[in-house]
Amino acid sequence: REIIFSYYRHYVDTRITYSTSYGKKNRELTVSGEAFFNVKKDAAKPFVVHVQNMDVKALGTAFNVKGYDDEAMVQTSLFEGKVDVEINSSEGHFQRQVLTSGQSLVFSKETDTANLKRFDQETIGAWKDRQLIFENTPFDEVIRNTERWFNVAITYPANQFEGDYLTLRLKKGESLERLFEIIDETIGIRYTTVNHQFTITKKE
Repeated sequence: REIIFSYYRHYVDTRITYSTSYGKKNRELTVSGEAFFNVKKDAAKPFVVHVQNMDVKALGTAFNVKGYDDEAMVQTSLFEGKVDVEINSSEGHFQRQVLTSGQSLVFSKETDTANLKRFDQETIGAWKDRQLIFENTPFDEVIRNTERWFNVAITYPANQFEGDYLTLRLKKGESLERLFEIIDETIGIRYTTVNHQFTITKKE
């Protein structure tokens, strides 16, 4: 069944689920992963996205949501318009926050706390334009996103990369090997591959 938005795109391993009443009685869906929506306005049927601990309600707006089962952070970033975000903590507490354009709400499942901040639209929205952009991003987060992007498994000795942060850009169509070259130029790495399993180590 087709869902009609003005525009939407989801990350490679994202799951989007919705009921058969979508568009009739409501416009609600659930996202596990990352997705970007540019939503048609319908005041009678507000558009609601459930993503991990967040319920994001929008009326004619463009926003990005990110929330994976295996990640501690849940994030909503508003590109234009306005959204009403309800946060459901693990202890059953509720918190509401209205976002305006250029604001991002980040919730930590580990600490049950939320942080409101400004964000760079090019960086957050790069994936929907088939690019990867990292700005001062922890090494483990870069690898986690890379595994999802290229659908590969990457292992590395965590102690070798503690405290490493990366700022880089992988343009549309560039390969995983090119990404490794960029990382090598930044912090010095070696990589090997066996049966599509990549292993990264730091150069001495």
